[in-house]
Amino acid sequence: MGKLRSTARIADKLLGILTGLMALVLLGYSCYVLYDNFAKGQAAFVSKELLRYKPTVNAEGVYDFSQLRKINKDVRGWLSVYDTNINYPVVQGRDDMEYINKDVYGKSSLTGSIYLSFVNNSELKDMYNIVFGHHMENGSLFGDVARFTDKRFFDTHRDGEFLTPDQAYHLRVFACMETNAYESRVYSVTGINKSAINQMVEYIKANSLYYDRPEDVSPEKIVALSTCSDIRTNGRVVIFCDATPQPASEPVVPAAADITDDGAVRPSEGHGTIRSGWAVMNLICVFVLLYTLFPIGSIRRKYRQLSYSRSKSRELREQSGNTSPNPDEAQEISRDLSRFERKIIIGMVLEILILLSGTVFFLLTEDIHGVIKFSDSFTLPMILLTVLSLAVDFILFRYRGRKPAVTHEN
Repeated sequence: MGKLRSTARIADKLLGILTGLMALVLLGYSCYVLYDNFAKGQAAFVSKELLRYKPTVNAEGVYDFSQLRKINKDVRGWLSVYDTNINYPVVQGRDDMEYINKDVYGKSSLTGSIYLSFVNNSELKDMYNIVFGHHMENGSLFGDVARFTDKRFFDTHRDGEFLTPDQAYHLRVFACMETNAYESRVYSVTGINKSAINQMVEYIKANSLYYDRPEDVSPEKIVALSTCSDIRTNGRVVIFCDATPQPASEPVVPAAADITDDGAVRPSEGHGTIRSGWAVMNLICVFVLLYTLFPIGSIRRKYRQLSYSRSKSRELREQSGNTSPNPDEAQEISRDLSRFERKIIIGMVLEILILLSGTVFFLLTEDIHGVIKFSDSFTLPMILLTVLSLAVDFILFRYRGRKPAVTHEN
C-alpha cells in the first residue's frame, strides 16, 4: 500500500509538471500567432527609415530618386494621399504578380508593395494608370482606399501627390467605385487615348458611389488606386484621381545622414521589415517569471504553506503550556513556522516586484513591431532577473526549520 501511494504521489507530481509545461507551450504559441499577425500588419506601414528616402528636389530642380533606386531599381515614383496612411514608394514589376508578395526591398512579404501596373508606361506618361495595393485592415498599404466608400471620408480626403523622377503630379480624388476584378472597363489600360479617356470618365460617373469633378474640364491624366474589398469575392474598391502636373518645390539638399561616407545609400529597413526587433529569449524569461509567481499545477501547494504555517504556529503556541509533553520544542517549532510565514510574505512581494520589473523592462527595451531574434543585448539582464526570481522562490518558499511531529501535505 505504501509503495502504491508513493507511486501515485510521484505520478501526480509528474502530471502537474507536464500540465504546466503544456500550458506554457500553448500560451507561448498563442502569443506567437497573435504577434505574428500583428507584426505583419505593422510591418506594412512605411517606416521612418524608408521615409528618409522620400524624394526631394535636387539642385537641378527635379525629384531625386537615386537613393531609392539604390534600394530597388524597380521604384517608379512615390505616392501620397494627404491625411491618410497612403505614403509609399511605387514599384513596377515584370507582371502584376511580382510585387503582390514582395516588399520594396525585393524581399518576400505577404503584405506586398504598392505597385504600378506592368502594362503602364514606367514614367507615368499614359493617360490612364492603375496602382495596386493590398487592403490591410489596420489601414496600412491601401487599407485607407476602402475608407473612401464612406461619403464623409471621401469629401475630406481629396488631395495627394504622385512624384516621379521626371514630373510631380497633384492628385485630386474625384470618384470612388465598388467593382470586381474582372471589370475590363476599369482594369484595361491599353488604348486609352484622348477620346477614350472622356468615355472612361463618363463610365466612372455612371458607376461610382461618389463622383465630383468639373464637367467642362477634360482630364489630362487619371491615376486609379485599386484594392480588394471584403464585401464580396473578387470585389474591388477603386478611387480615381485627376493627375495634374505641378512645378517642383524649392531645391532641398538631401540630409547628410542618409548617405554613407562612400556615397552609398545608408542601409534602411522599413516596408516589410524593421531594423529593431525583440528577442524570444527575453519573452521566455518573462514567462518563467510569471510561472515562478503562479506555478501552474502546484500554485495551491505553494501558497497553502502560508495558511498552514499560520494555523500550525498558533496551534503549537496554544499547546506550549502544560498540555504539551515538550513545551520548549513546541515553542521553537512555532517560532520557525512564524519566521517561515514572514519569509513567504516577503517572497510574494519580491516575486511580484521582479515580475513587474521584468515585464516593464521587456516592453521598454523590445520593439514588438520588429523582427524576432533569439537574443539581444538585453537578454543577460532578463536572465539575471529570472535567476533572482528562482533564487527567491528557492530560499523563501522552502521550509527549513524543525518540523512538527505530525505533518500534512502542502
